[in-house]
Amino acid sequence: MSLKPLLWVLATATTLAACPAAGRDAGDPIRLAWVEGDVAGITSIFSPDGKSTIGFVDYRQRRRGDVLEAVRVARFRDGSSDEDRVEARVGRTLQTLRGRSVIRDAKGVATVDITIDVAGGHITGFSGLGDERQTYDERVELPPGTYWGPLIFIVLKNFNQNATDGHLAFRTVVATPKPRVFDLSWFDRRRPSCVVPAGRSTSCGLPSARPSTGSSIRSSACSPRTPTSS
Repeated sequence: MSLKPLLWVLATATTLAACPAAGRDAGDPIRLAWVEGDVAGITSIFSPDGKSTIGFVDYRQRRRGDVLEAVRVARFRDGSSDEDRVEARVGRTLQTLRGRSVIRDAKGVATVDITIDVAGGHITGFSGLGDERQTYDERVELPPGTYWGPLIFIVLKNFNQNATDGHLAFRTVVATPKPRVFDLSWFDRRRPSCVVPAGRSTSCGLPSARPSTGSSIRSSACSPRTPTSS
């Protein structure tokens, strides 16, 4: 099993500049600069050389009261897919409650199925098929600031609101295929300011993600959102 789910999430994550904030620990929930609501959309997945479309991502986000539900499904041309479902409490901060990650092969058979209970600090599930199948039932420290899948998009959208000296760290869970828990750090490499709608100019970051494996992936984007009330 490759790290495709982690690489895809990091490579497609977006950022939005806000304003600097005081330091925080990796497990602390991030502060939200933007109101989260109902969102749905589809985007293409391109080959490494950018010349062909190899799949698409279906993203859906729904808010009910202070609970946000988000689903991100990446479907590839060969029939394989990886899916992340998360629930989080939103307000002034983003506090993850629970979620599930499923990877399916080209035949649609689940090869990884992991349930993550952040509030209970519990990870269960399996990876592999037949004789290679492994089951997991682990008690781990999962603070409210544990993010993966679609929540990483929200974390990066609020990057500057929570970063200190251009750094932002958070706890994450990744199927490798065994579930791994580690802290992921993002580094902001500045570039000239960009202009967002309404003529407001803001500095957009170019972050690099560095998990404990030492790999580095970069992405950048700007998009408008509604600020939260103070």
